[in-house]
Amino acid sequence: MLCVWLIDAARGEAALLETLTRRTAAMLTSEPMDWLVLPAVQKLLARLETGARPDLACLDLALPDGLQAARRLRATGRELFLLVIAPPELSPMEYLRPDILAGGLLLRPFTRDQAAGVLRDALAACLDHQTGESDACFWIESRSGRESVRYTDILYFEALNKRVSLVTGVREYAVSDTLDHLEQTLPGEFVRCHRAFIVRRSRISRIQLSQNCLTLDTGETLPLSRTYKPRLKGILP
Repeated sequence: MLCVWLIDAARGEAALLETLTRRTAAMLTSEPMDWLVLPAVQKLLARLETGARPDLACLDLALPDGLQAARRLRATGRELFLLVIAPPELSPMEYLRPDILAGGLLLRPFTRDQAAGVLRDALAACLDHQTGESDACFWIESRSGRESVRYTDILYFEALNKRVSLVTGVREYAVSDTLDHLEQTLPGEFVRCHRAFIVRRSRISRIQLSQNCLTLDTGETLPLSRTYKPRLKGILP
């Protein structure tokens, strides 16, 4: 389970970030999410006193004692992903410190798209850490032996002319398998979007349902068939 805390007193902003977080998390993983909104630093500190810990904390540094809260959160462990919301008048030197180690930043005023992008990166990093996927590999058998490709480097798998390829940002690998079998055995981070494609969820930046396609963060476009639309519909902010 992914545990996310939002410490933010601005109701409209908190509601937007919650919506974006839930939608982005649904795109990246099938794991359930535990979501908690805390409108004041005092409530955060009380929560920490119970022994509870988040995987991702999104903290408004403009709150009274916001910097103190950031240091207290960091003290819970280096594995915490701390995303800070900072007013423009606050010097970066205040939160780019070893005792805070902010992993992400939303600088006010920010747009919905900016927030979605930062949250996407934060959630992907949390999930990689939680599952150990940053070190997990897909193994490829070839005449020269076994070769590994990290899951985090994979863009998609493609079946073309009875040949399956694994595609990264820099290279293609021949895979001795079928997409049907891969669909059953790959981690939940991968989703089938077409009879000829399985894509890594976190690399999808846009879904165009009316045009039957999706766009990756590399700018590449993949087809999206009617059969697989229900799996992807509504998962992007």
